[in-house]
Amino acid sequence: MIGCYAHLEKIPALANDWEVPVRGAAKLAATLAAQRDDALLFRRLATLVRDGPPVGAVDDWRWRGPTSGFAALADRIGATPLAQRLARIASQRS
Repeated sequence: MIGCYAHLEKIPALANDWEVPVRGAAKLAATLAAQRDDALLFRRLATLVRDGPPVGAVDDWRWRGPTSGFAALADRIGATPLAQRLARIASQRS
């Protein structure tokens, strides 16, 4: 389908207007019509955008262990073992 029309926006809303036979075309057309905005949004989210703000170098993204407040948060939500495990993993990586 996309191969025929090349772009999502060019797919006709009505299955009768499609130039290619598709099994379940009426249902697919109805679903696309109902969720076209979502489909366009997901395409946008999946597209690499190069004009955004810089996010630093790859080395800046490296996990260096839990933040200073993580243990207290984990205690509050009953996840103390998780905080302990992450602290142990971080110390092994150092």
